[in-house]
Amino acid sequence: MFIHALNSFSHRQVASVQTREDGSFVINDLNPGNYIIEASGMIMDYPYTFQVYAKEYYPDQQDIDKATPVNVSQDVTGIDFQVSYGGGIRGRIIRQWDSQPIPHTMVGIRDTTDKYVVNAVTMTDKEGQFFISGLPKGFVGLL
Repeated sequence: MFIHALNSFSHRQVASVQTREDGSFVINDLNPGNYIIEASGMIMDYPYTFQVYAKEYYPDQQDIDKATPVNVSQDVTGIDFQVSYGGGIRGRIIRQWDSQPIPHTMVGIRDTTDKYVVNAVTMTDKEGQFFISGLPKGFVGLL
């Protein structure tokens, strides 16, 4: 898993760390200020399968606008996450004219509210099949 500190106004990433084996993390050298803390990550089963955790913002939010900024003026503790794989989409890409699979094709997902882009991509296997997980609740469109 990765933990990201985002500027609470621009939502730009200012720091990122990988969690330790026990799930703990420390982000060093943050300037005093307010930050949104994000947890994200994935497991890749080579070559085509990704198990992606749904992004989560502190405290327990999947919507960045509902996140509570963390004020950093000294060491802060108790920023805990309980992540899940989120929803998923499984499908098959075929050619329209002969229904043959289209192998090794990139498939992407976007949020249909256009509020943000869901960073979820994968490749079809030799049979044209794909699976994308880690999607937040809501409607998404295939790219």
